[in-house]
Amino acid sequence: MRGTAALLVLAPLACSQPPTQGTAPDAPQLAETWSSCYRGFRPNGIPRSDLERLTHACGKLGGMRPLTPIVVQYQRAGDPSHRYALDVPPGGGCYRVYAAGDHNVADLDLVVADIRGPLTGDVTHDTWPVLPPQGPLCLDTPGRYRLEVSVTDGAGYYALQLWGTSTIEASSTSREATVPVAAPRFSGPRSTTLRP
Repeated sequence: MRGTAALLVLAPLACSQPPTQGTAPDAPQLAETWSSCYRGFRPNGIPRSDLERLTHACGKLGGMRPLTPIVVQYQRAGDPSHRYALDVPPGGGCYRVYAAGDHNVADLDLVVADIRGPLTGDVTHDTWPVLPPQGPLCLDTPGRYRLEVSVTDGAGYYALQLWGTSTIEASSTSREATVPVAAPRFSGPRSTTLRP
């Protein structure tokens, strides 16, 4: 995968258990819904608009809500991947990443990894990956995880947003928006914390 000029350096992560997929609240009843919510989706090539439509259809499944603002970045095939840090707090949570590329992006890929390697990744050849596609990624072990975003064909803008479960709100600092305590801290290219 490829990255931008100032990539994040990942801190060591001690995982005692592998992450699970599809174990969010009400996951058994939602098994078919996790993928059917986007089955008829047709992108219009406008990243923010496509992302908003995609998250409107699928985002709230399993009690999830947006944990980050929408991030819009530019990337070309052959560029280093954009890397985002996901600092998962104690107690963990279940997460899903949504992304959409513009009409000049032919393939947009996502991977979530820890220091040992990929945990889940997008294997489709499309411009609007949902990761994981069949249900949430539930991370029980706190620590730093990595989200990599790569335009593998074409060049253009993509929009990205992390959704997940959380229960408690935390106060904001002067540099960060109010985010759920159970949400991971989400930092991206140039190691800046994302905020609305």
